[in-house]
Amino acid sequence: YNYEFNEIFAAVFNFIVGFISACFGTGGGFLRTPVLVSIFGFPVRVAVATSIFALSMYATAGAGVHALLGHVVWYPTFVFAGLGLLIGSQAGVHLTSETQNKWTIRMLIALLIIMGTRLVLDALRG
Repeated sequence: YNYEFNEIFAAVFNFIVGFISACFGTGGGFLRTPVLVSIFGFPVRVAVATSIFALSMYATAGAGVHALLGHVVWYPTFVFAGLGLLIGSQAGVHLTSETQNKWTIRMLIALLIIMGTRLVLDALRG
């Protein structure tokens, strides 16, 4: 893949995504991936992989802090979450190689609609 992006704009964007994620208690991937595709011009597969890589970094840091504070119930939570991660990641790799970019984008749009609806409903409930 050949593409370029503005690193300063990307850093500012990721700061904003981090802020929004922290305020609303959501992951940033549902915001990051469509922007990487539409604004930065990333190929869909690269954008998804980049978003997942970023998720793995901050999720690992967050999980480490919670583990150090003793907030982690190792069994059964850790075991089943780990199994879900292993199975889901392999299924995702398989589906990505089988899916056309237009379907991946449609799934991202559906995810944006679901997450946006959830945020609005949570705000209305107070």
